Amino acid sequence: MFFSIIIPVFNTEKYIKQCIDSILSQDFLDFEIIAVDDGSTDQSGVILDDYAKDNPHVKVFHKKNGGQSSARNFGVKKASGKYLAFIDSDDFYLDSTFLSKLHERCLDDADIVAYKYKKYFENSKKFGECTYIFSDVDSSKGYAEVLSSLVKKDAFFCSCWSKVVKRDIIEKNYILFDENSRCEDMDWYFNVIVNAKSISLLDFVAIGYRQRENSVTSSINTNSIVNFFEFFEVWTRKVEDLVDDKLKIVLFNALAKLYLNLVISLAG
Repeated sequence: MFFSIIIPVFNTEKYIKQCIDSILSQDFLDFEIIAVDDGSTDQSGVILDDYAKDNPHVKVFHKKNGGQSSARNFGVKKASGKYLAFIDSDDFYLDSTFLSKLHERCLDDADIVAYKYKKYFENSKKFGECTYIFSDVDSSKGYAEVLSSLVKKDAFFCSCWSKVVKRDIIEKNYILFDENSRCEDMDWYFNVIVNAKSISLLDFVAIGYRQRENSVTSSINTNSIVNFFEFFEVWTRKVEDLVDDKLKIVLFNALAKLYLNLVISLAG
């Protein structure tokens, strides 16, 4: 199995079919879908079971509600692919050739392969523009140099669904999503970065990132703000202890930009 595509699902009966159909329509077929029903109370679980009956690519698991991070961690344990991909159940692939293009890029054997996305606004049914490019970043440069280029061009994204990662990296280093934090993607990706050795970039807009009210990522409250500052405090100490000076500088710069982005979002 080449790709394991992990989907945490909770009460997204309105969107889950579009998500799964966009994966099943891919022209590259060496993948499995690990759909984790995280205690949905709507028809999401039933919809998933219907897909599993008709398509061997789809594997469905039902569990007690534990949150998105819990569902992702559960999915990782069930995965068998060389590379792990993540997609949220209200998002979708934009092009049926995506996985074949991604597979071709993964043949370089990079630990991480990042790709692009654009926002889809639920209210207006319109897409935003993808405002960044990867084609001007030389992936043949060293690991730290590529990451530095991404930080400088504001394309250092911590979202797990904008990249694939070798399963070996995750399993050997026991990298999990923090189930008690709203900074789970950021913490997860920093753990991936310090354990990986290479990254490749696919200059292809792959994901439709749905913007809707009441989604997990649309609200910031006191607890999530506390989580953000805890993340910065913890990772400032961890980066300071890194032996690789080039990577240390890159991650300090990344933390600084993430911090400024948080302050700007709170001020707005």
